[in-house]
Amino acid sequence: MPRPAVIVLEDGAIFTGEALAGAGTVGGEIVFTTSMGGYQEIATDPSYCGQLVTYTFPMNGNYGADPERDESGKAHARAVIAREITNYRFNRASRLTWLDWLAEHGVLAVSGVDTRALTRHIREKGALRAVVSSEAREPRGLRKAAQGLPKMGGLDLARVVTCETPYEAPAPLGAPAPDLHVVAYDFGVKRSMLGHLAERGFRVTVVPAQTSAREVLKRKPDGVFLSNGPGDPAAVGYAVKAVELFVGRSNVQDFDPASRDYIAWHCDGDLVAFIVFTMRDGRMKGRDSFIAPLYGTEEEAIQSFLVSYYSAERLPPPSIYLMKTTATKPVAQYIRRELGVKTRFLIPKEQRHAASMNLAIQNAREEMIKKRREIGDTQALVELRSALGLASLPMRIEGFDIAHLAGKNTVASLISFKNGIPDKRNYRYFRIKSLGKGAIDDFASIREAVARRYTRLVNEEAELPDLILIDGGAGQVSAAKEILDHLGLDCELAGLAKKNEEVYLPDRLAPIVLPMDSPALRVLVAIRDETHRFATGLSKKLRTRDLRFTLLTSVEGIGEARAKRLMKAFGSMAAIAAAEAETIARAAGVSLEIALAVKEKASLSYGAD
Repeated sequence: MPRPAVIVLEDGAIFTGEALAGAGTVGGEIVFTTSMGGYQEIATDPSYCGQLVTYTFPMNGNYGADPERDESGKAHARAVIAREITNYRFNRASRLTWLDWLAEHGVLAVSGVDTRALTRHIREKGALRAVVSSEAREPRGLRKAAQGLPKMGGLDLARVVTCETPYEAPAPLGAPAPDLHVVAYDFGVKRSMLGHLAERGFRVTVVPAQTSAREVLKRKPDGVFLSNGPGDPAAVGYAVKAVELFVGRSNVQDFDPASRDYIAWHCDGDLVAFIVFTMRDGRMKGRDSFIAPLYGTEEEAIQSFLVSYYSAERLPPPSIYLMKTTATKPVAQYIRRELGVKTRFLIPKEQRHAASMNLAIQNAREEMIKKRREIGDTQALVELRSALGLASLPMRIEGFDIAHLAGKNTVASLISFKNGIPDKRNYRYFRIKSLGKGAIDDFASIREAVARRYTRLVNEEAELPDLILIDGGAGQVSAAKEILDHLGLDCELAGLAKKNEEVYLPDRLAPIVLPMDSPALRVLVAIRDETHRFATGLSKKLRTRDLRFTLLTSVEGIGEARAKRLMKAFGSMAAIAAAEAETIARAAGVSLEIALAVKEKASLSYGAD
């Protein structure tokens, strides 16, 4: 039942409303957010630790709450203030109403507040301390209570919100296999930050805020990520010391006075991307990027670039590092003869040079990806249409692959390419349900996945792809064709077999063999490899999840339902191990004794992540 509530600021300003969740009196710095969504994410964002958060948009809570959207293991805001908070959830996928979630997390929720006036007041007066109360108390006493609260200046809240021990951040479903390692400092890190890093191919180790730079360097990371967080940055002196050491050891600030350039490139079909890092006096002074048509061989393109890049206005340094060996003797002779400069072309061997080159190589790849997103890959699609005899240009291609481990956790991945580049918004996956336990049948799995996908598109009268690509040979293509015929769909269909990169068509006995340097084959291989990556990544996640559930349910008092609640709340065994026992108990709805047993089991089971 709603109760009268009052908000009293330290300067004497008073605002009223109704308390719909939580009870009592809480205090802290009062702030506002202009975000149009993500109210649950804001409440669980460690950056709002101990604050009273005012939501400026009028409706709050309309899509309910779900632990999967939490940015951390608990609510950090002490109170949420809104113009209107609804207790009806329009999103059926949500587990709780917003008010139930707030009550469960002990957050005081106040509705019916003139948030426009409150926001204007905060804008004009700046950061203010305030008290929110649902109890009948004298406003004058609340003002004194607000004035007695600690000021933000000098507060080290990173120590309050950081994890207790290091842990490996779980990667979201479909994330690529990691090829680089990043250590993330938890000054108040959000789960979405860690997820974004994992989606870009990083393995992420999260460490407590007070971790020394020396301890981090022992982990031999490829990079260090510093999260944002609550409190006064000036109070986090230990972080400043760590950053100073990292900057001194940075790959782009190595304090070697020798002038040098690092040149990397990335070829993709008819294009080549070049990146040049210019190092002078131990610091990176410049970064140049170029995209050019690829004429002739890769070696010829590199020689042509070197001759055109360096000139009397841009003289080469004594040392130029290239990503791999190429015929540079003619270029060195040209530079010496025409520019009067003696330079050496080198391959990086020392760690500091190799690190800078790896960064340049990554930049070259990213420049090419960016360019392909801008222009698409029309040339390859035109060639693909001709090679396969397609009726139209395959602007939209969908690919399927199957993954399992000894018949367990069989999944099918569906990925989409639009204009020759990934369209990740239309990626899907299917957990195969038609197979018996432990059964292995790729053909049946293909039939189920294709049937589920295109039955839905037919029922929704949605747009069909211009080409369907199956990872496999004649058998897999035949299985997919069987379903398409049953649905009455005349879709273009092909399969790509891994062994010799042979292309199989439904009504053709012999496979088509495209040249290995064919742009058409490059597109097909990219799609096939992406379906494989997406499928195997998901299958691995499901296997890991099963192992996690087995570990959790081995604790007396933790059944499948509570194990699910724990994994939704924390995301990984490492995060459970790092959490307080009280937090675990609250999330699972168990006693402190059981929570301690869960924490101990998780602490001994990092390998499950």
